[in-house]
Amino acid sequence: MLLPSFLMGQGIITSSNAYVIANSCYVVVSGNVANSGTLNLQSGNFTMSGNYTNSGTYTQGTANMVFNGSNQVLTDNGFGTMFTNVFFSGNGGSGNPAVMSSGNFSVSSQGVLTMVNSTSLNANGNLTLNSDATSSATVAAIPSGSTITNSVNVQRYITGGAGYRGYRLISSPVYSATVSSNNVFSINYLTSSVFLTGSSGGGFDKTGNPTLYLYREDQLPSNSSFTSGNFEGISAINNSPAYNYSVSGAGTFGAFYLPAGNGVMFFFRGNRASASLTTETTPGYTPVTVTTTTTATLNQGQVVVHDWYTPALANLGYTSATANAAVRGFNLVGNPYASSIDWEQYNTTTTTSGIYANNVSNTIYELNPATNNYDVYQVGGIFTNHGSRTIASGQGFFVLATNNSSPKLIFNETAKSLTQNTGLNLFMTTKGDMTTLNKVNINPHLRLQMSMDSVNSDDVYIGFDAGASAQFTADYDAPYRPGNGQVSLGSYSVDSVMLAINKMPLPKLQQRIIPLFVTAKAYGTYRLNLTEIAAIPQMYDIWLMDKFNKDSLDMRHNPTYAFDITTDTNSYGSKRFQLVIRENQALMVHLLNFTATKAQNGAQAVWVTENEQNYTNFTVERSTDGGKTFPILGGYASSAQST
Repeated sequence: MLLPSFLMGQGIITSSNAYVIANSCYVVVSGNVANSGTLNLQSGNFTMSGNYTNSGTYTQGTANMVFNGSNQVLTDNGFGTMFTNVFFSGNGGSGNPAVMSSGNFSVSSQGVLTMVNSTSLNANGNLTLNSDATSSATVAAIPSGSTITNSVNVQRYITGGAGYRGYRLISSPVYSATVSSNNVFSINYLTSSVFLTGSSGGGFDKTGNPTLYLYREDQLPSNSSFTSGNFEGISAINNSPAYNYSVSGAGTFGAFYLPAGNGVMFFFRGNRASASLTTETTPGYTPVTVTTTTTATLNQGQVVVHDWYTPALANLGYTSATANAAVRGFNLVGNPYASSIDWEQYNTTTTTSGIYANNVSNTIYELNPATNNYDVYQVGGIFTNHGSRTIASGQGFFVLATNNSSPKLIFNETAKSLTQNTGLNLFMTTKGDMTTLNKVNINPHLRLQMSMDSVNSDDVYIGFDAGASAQFTADYDAPYRPGNGQVSLGSYSVDSVMLAINKMPLPKLQQRIIPLFVTAKAYGTYRLNLTEIAAIPQMYDIWLMDKFNKDSLDMRHNPTYAFDITTDTNSYGSKRFQLVIRENQALMVHLLNFTATKAQNGAQAVWVTENEQNYTNFTVERSTDGGKTFPILGGYASSAQST
């Protein structure tokens, strides 16, 4: 039965019939709705203020399901109710206008749950937010006065397949308890989906190197073992309470809680249901895709990040020890919401809006599991590799505190975004091809890439900004953060800071020399590729200098350079390559002809040039004292017509 385009009634009892809402149909029911047949909401709006009971089949396309009553009871005894777009806008604004009393309710991976007005939803453990290879369900920004209470099941899809056995940075959109005013989360749910290893007696599937790691900024970098340096392994997940964790590392003793907004690194081996423990813990095993589910109360409202090892402080870590320079200020945080968040909501002025940062740079570092390198995104649309402004639900990432004067990071509901990192852009898989990403930034810049093959690559962004300095400057530049990739590429500021994003003014008269850092995990042949050049005037040459081979290449006209890394230590590192940016005098604007004739009320000046571009500006001057002084008459912006 196709319902009419507009319908109001006291109740719909569908019995065993099949009802379809389509063609933007608008249905309002002030009573109860009970479905024992098939209720198909294809498009339009279905609004009810009474109770909802489903014992049949419910399907939903792009329609909006709206619950706007007080103390509504939702029950599903059928095949499950999966919403696409669902709104809870109960009138009255007190108590529990909506309660999922029993059954299986969910929001599709492409769906959005929206709270309206001052209302609440008691999920009661019966609501699941789905995630798949395409996207993840979103809980839109929750307005003040609204809340979702009790447990919600939140899924997180993790890509498997060849090349995806390795580390992930994750976070939690839910919290299990409140400890000393911090909402803290559990990571024990992972045991249901993946195999975990760790210390003997720690509750893991197998004794071995840690699967789970926390990050401490205040420790000295070290790779001497799996539990040394800044990443400290979780050594016990079987403490009581279950969200209390033992950690083993150079600077950590005892047990700790994990406050909301922290990130966790874990080693992904695949779906534990797909193979045996022995098989999946064998190096080289190809992991199988898995969808994890964590169940607890959704993080809602403002989240102030407290580092797990200093939970009483609302500040991020910044250690000024000389030996700590390589990791100084880096903090592993995470998206605390069951929604994407937008890093472009970064601000330094309002603690209650977007993502507030105090003495924290405007750059994030996202671990790409395909390359094992860090992809960087900076406010304003500048990125390396495939860094994205959209931080997915469940994603951990690094931020950089810029000094030790109360560095702080605060997430607010208004940071949420309905945008998804979909398909190939999903954060748990490889990012999309660079050419598919929006080029927000149009300042002069180039992008240089080091590649081993079509997957294993790393790139740097070198930009030219009149307001920048050739020395490292926070919020203009971004320090390079080494990952565990097959190749690594960075560039240096004039004060020898290795950078992923390097900005400076365009050189005038003198050339600009930019040292590069290149390295790889294996000896072999690699390539340096000029993959992007934008708005850099044609008068500037771009040369790659190879000191090892005593070679050079005009990269503006020959964008690829093949080279070998060998056993000779001079074939890699920071002293082999330089990028040289310099003005080509032959390509500068040259005046070819100039004439002036009398005209009514003045004079008409005509000049002809060569190498004129649309960035060229002319100034016309006149002397009335025999050429001693030349006051400016006016200016003219070129239209690149050369006349």
